[in-house]
Amino acid sequence: MIDELNNKINKLNKKMGVEVKLPETSKSKLTRYSLINLVAGASLLALGVITETKGTLVLGGMAIASSILMKSEAKRK
Repeated sequence: MIDELNNKINKLNKKMGVEVKLPETSKSKLTRYSLINLVAGASLLALGVITETKGTLVLGGMAIASSILMKSEAKRK
């Protein structure tokens, strides 16, 4: 899914004359980024529980969801 999106964006950039090349993702990079998002998400959730801040809880939940999606994308590669 990420590769398809990158290809579409690169085609759009080429049509518009923009010289931006998006980086290629590999299984190892996606796995690493997934772990980083998981740690950040867990930290934000813990901070949200301690400080009772709803925004921090939401960001933590989104980071964990992003981690899960990246891990599933890494498995597809």
